[in-house]
Amino acid sequence: MSTPKDTRLSPMAQLEQAARKLTMYSRALREQLARLRQEIAAEKQAVLTSEDDVSESSARLQEIEQLMAKLQVEIDALSLLPPSSDDGSLAARRQELEELEEERQEELELLAHINNVLRMHQSSQSKMQRMIAALARELNRVRQREQAVVLTALRSRIVKVLIPMIIEGNAAFYMGV
Repeated sequence: MSTPKDTRLSPMAQLEQAARKLTMYSRALREQLARLRQEIAAEKQAVLTSEDDVSESSARLQEIEQLMAKLQVEIDALSLLPPSSDDGSLAARRQELEELEEERQEELELLAHINNVLRMHQSSQSKMQRMIAALARELNRVRQREQAVVLTALRSRIVKVLIPMIIEGNAAFYMGV
C-alpha cells in the first residue's frame, strides 16, 4: 500500500500564495478604481452639460413667457378698441400668442426631459462616488492584509534564521566558549 502524497503547502508557501492572491486582487481593485474615476469624470461632464442645458431652456422659457405677457397686453389694448377700427392686428396677435403657447409647451416638455436627464446623471455620479468609496475601503483592507502577510513572512524568515543562531549561541554558552 502506498501512502498518500502530502499535497499541503508549507506555511511559507501558503503565505506566498496568499500574497500573490492579495496582489492580484489589489491590482484588480486599482484597475477598477481607475476605470470608475474615468467614468465619473465623464459623468461629471454630463452633469455640467445638462445643467447648462437646463439654464438655456429656462432662459428660453422665460423669454417666451415675457413675449406672451407683452402680446397679452397688446391683445387686451386692441380688444378695447371698437371693432370698426380692427385692421386684423388683433387676430394676428392672437395667432402669435397661440404659437407662443405651443412653443412654451414644447419648451416645458424639453425642460422636463432635460431635468430628468440631469437627475439621471447626478444619480449615476452619486452611485459611482459611493462605489469608489467602497472600492477604496476594500483596497485599504487588502493593503492591510498584504502588510500582515509580508510581516508574517518576515517574522517567519527571521525565526528561521535566528533560531539556529540562538541554538548555536546557547550551545556555545553551555560549552563555555
